[in-house]
Amino acid sequence: MADDAKPDDALVAAVQRGEMLDLSGTDPIAKSARDAWSTDHDIDPERIRDVLLNATTSKPDPRGLRLKGARITDRLDLENITTTVALELESCLLVGGINARGAQLRDLSLVDCVIVAAAGPAVDAQRLSANVVQLASTDVTAHAERGAIVLDGARLDTLVCQGMHVTNAHGPALTAANAAINHDVVLADVDATGFGEPGTVRLAGAHINGQLDLCRAHLTNASGPALHAEGMQVGQGTFLRDGFTASGA
Repeated sequence: MADDAKPDDALVAAVQRGEMLDLSGTDPIAKSARDAWSTDHDIDPERIRDVLLNATTSKPDPRGLRLKGARITDRLDLENITTTVALELESCLLVGGINARGAQLRDLSLVDCVIVAAAGPAVDAQRLSANVVQLASTDVTAHAERGAIVLDGARLDTLVCQGMHVTNAHGPALTAANAAINHDVVLADVDATGFGEPGTVRLAGAHINGQLDLCRAHLTNASGPALHAEGMQVGQGTFLRDGFTASGA
């Protein structure tokens, strides 16, 4: 990025060129260091929404909106939007989480991110439609009865959460009740802590046409089930071998 370019302006230019905007600079990108980032990392969530809606760039590259090392300064509101522009955030900090309820997105990729929400779900994607939702190696923290990550009623091709770490002291870590997944759900190596009767991972009524991979996943709930999967249908089997543990009340 040019020295005199603001991150928000540079984002639009990067989308037009089909490039990833890398704001990591010389600051440490470790998850524990992101709270101390300078304002050079800051992106206004409204600018992201505008780009996805094609309001600030008339010819977005097919590679989509790609950001690395950015701090999204407030809750990212994508509720009910429809866009053909993919959203890829890598090694970012999302302050306030993301609202994608009822959105129709091409892809939503949040890899190696830190997502926090003081109130409500950190990732609220109820009824989301998308090809791929990816939360691999992402840390999610919320204090929400509805869930830290809410995908209830979502319509997806694939859900990939491998290596994700989720903590919710007031409800499920991940809920995808009545979701329809055309292919696989990958929860391998997930470390999830939830609270209450809905369960830490709630897949009740979900339809998964491919595989459900829970290998080496660790699910904990001191006051309810670790895995709630009543009525779930899986087309190609559930994989629990290789170190899967579930500790529930």
